Amino acid sequence: MQPPTEYGSDPVAPEARDYDPTPPPADIVRRHRARVLDPDTAEQIAGITVRSTVYVADRLLVPASADVDEAVRMLEEVAASFGLRASVEGLRGLPYDVVVVGFRPRGDEPARPPDAWSILQWTRSRFASGPVARVGLDHLMVANGRVMAVPFQPQFRPPAPSTAPTTAPTTAAATPQPLPVPAAAATTAPEDARIADYVHQGGGGRQPVAWLGPGPERRPDPAGRRPVVAILDTGCGSHPWLDAVVDNQLSLDGAYVGRPAHGRDPEAVGSMDDFEDAVAGHGTFMAGLVRIFCPDADVISVRTVDHDGAVVESDLVGTLAQIIELVLRERNGEPGGRAIDVLVLSMGYYHETSETDPFEPILAASLEALGRLGVMVVAAAGNDATSRPMYPAAFAPWSNLMGLSTTSPDRLPVISVGATNPDGAVALFSNDGPWVRAWEAGAAVVSTMPVTFHAGMSPRARRLEVGQVRSSLDPDDYSAGFAVWSGTSFAAPVLAGKLLRALGDDLEAGEGRQDAVERGWKAVEACTRIRR
Repeated sequence: MQPPTEYGSDPVAPEARDYDPTPPPADIVRRHRARVLDPDTAEQIAGITVRSTVYVADRLLVPASADVDEAVRMLEEVAASFGLRASVEGLRGLPYDVVVVGFRPRGDEPARPPDAWSILQWTRSRFASGPVARVGLDHLMVANGRVMAVPFQPQFRPPAPSTAPTTAPTTAAATPQPLPVPAAAATTAPEDARIADYVHQGGGGRQPVAWLGPGPERRPDPAGRRPVVAILDTGCGSHPWLDAVVDNQLSLDGAYVGRPAHGRDPEAVGSMDDFEDAVAGHGTFMAGLVRIFCPDADVISVRTVDHDGAVVESDLVGTLAQIIELVLRERNGEPGGRAIDVLVLSMGYYHETSETDPFEPILAASLEALGRLGVMVVAAAGNDATSRPMYPAAFAPWSNLMGLSTTSPDRLPVISVGATNPDGAVALFSNDGPWVRAWEAGAAVVSTMPVTFHAGMSPRARRLEVGQVRSSLDPDDYSAGFAVWSGTSFAAPVLAGKLLRALGDDLEAGEGRQDAVERGWKAVEACTRIRR
């Protein structure tokens, strides 16, 4: 196998199989009031292939640019036949946002729990054209969480704690706890047993490491503005490399952009739980990779993904609508804008129809708008070892995607990124297929973690000798500030850093959108095989 050449060219790898990945764990699905679509029992329309997906069960999305009143009228008419009423639950007023239409019981009579898929299919059947053609599900997106957590994934359940003796402590310190080993997952993934290797500490799973080299050096006072990346993820915790260069408080007209932090936000509260916070430190790790590859860049960290690694599509689209408005103002030289050159997304979902079937372009419209403003969108390909297209990565230009198969000189494309191992081979967990357009290191890579993270596990052995503590490794003490981790989530910021570096040193505030698109295309063509 030939390793990939510099800047994300395609490595040679066995073709991934097209299969339906395992849905997120049931507790995450329930937490977001979601439902798994089963193609064997779901309502279908002739000529349209239905595949599995995960969606919020009690709402549908209408693009703000559609005839919202007419779409709601159609949905209300169909919902009434299910004993439900339809009502607008979210209206934020930005051009590329969505209107959330919720479904609740009608009157005092009991009704079955709403199923957005059933309502959508019956609405499509009754109203074959018009605004309903652009109505879609509110998909549950996951921050590429298969190759994530330690000591095990949410899909994995640990075996009973071992009672094997460990080296006894000689002080009153807490008794060390043995490190659980991931159990095999009972899933349909064809490569599950081998993918699980990446979850083990020592096999690419999240674990503390020491960084012994110098930190990235940042140029003081560049002549123009610095390149800017926005990372939409779990937020960013405290780290000496990042505290001075990361903006965690992006706002539009005084309103916070993203999901406000709460009591379960590890990056914000400074602590984590091994078993609950599957993606704790995810956004911090991504920010560190950008810092390594482009030390001069400013980083905007937008908390979009919850502590469980999930985000609903409507929340992501709402955040993107705010970012589009900020970039638009900056490109037009208007007050209250913000320059963004690259935007990184390391989450995704699998659409319920085949890539050759028509479907609603709600999220695609937001990404196209960013491309027209000169923002490069880098999207992780996913960690399910499947060739089934995962979105938004599969909005990248490729030959089989209807309506998005070609590039445009007037719009920067979405760039999908798969992960490679340290030796250059395609990582076994990485999604693959013609829709994956770039490859970067994403397995067993080293980057930053919040220095505040120290969860409840203890070293297997610890003792006090002559005033000093001797111990084995503490498996979840990240106070040194660095970790090794694996996932296509991390290949994306690696490419983002290279794109930022390729933009050059003469960036100026208020650059027009045409100049920004031209500059962006030069970076895309320098760092990937995508061409205008």
